[in-house]
Amino acid sequence: NVSLARRFALVPLGPPLLAYCSNCKAMLSAVDGAVELVVDRPYKAGDPIVVWCGPQPNTKLLTNYGFVDEDNSNDRLIVEVALSTEDPQYQDKRMVAQRNGKLSIQTFYVYTGKEREAVSDMIPYMRLGYVTDPSEMQSVISSQGPVCP
Repeated sequence: NVSLARRFALVPLGPPLLAYCSNCKAMLSAVDGAVELVVDRPYKAGDPIVVWCGPQPNTKLLTNYGFVDEDNSNDRLIVEVALSTEDPQYQDKRMVAQRNGKLSIQTFYVYTGKEREAVSDMIPYMRLGYVTDPSEMQSVISSQGPVCP
C-alpha cells in the first residue's frame, strides 16, 4: 500500500554503480525527501554494493531493470493448463479437479531447483484432461486419491 510516487525515484548514476542480487536485502529507500541506500551488512571500501529489487522473477527484473540474476530463487516458469470445455466429460473432470484443489484453468509455477515438485503436481491434472473412456472416468470419480494416479 505504498503510493506510486513513493515507489520510484530518479537516482542519477545509481544503477550503473550498483550490482543486483535476488537474495540480498540492501535497497534504496526514500527518507525525508532524499534517496538513501539501506545496506544489509557492513561494507569495506572497494566492496561492490549489491542491491535487492524485491522478490521478482527474472522476466520482471529484465523488463524493469535490464538484468537477470542467475541465482534467482524467485525465478519461475508459468505453465497454464485448461480442461477442454468441448470435452463431453468436462463437468465430471471439473468436479474431480475441484475436489483436488485445482481449477478448470489451472496455473502451475515451476521454480528453479523445484522442478520435480511442480511436475508431480501437474501430471495428475494433465492425465485427467486426457481421460476419454467413460468407465475410466467413473473410476477416477470414485477414487479418493490423486486425480489420476
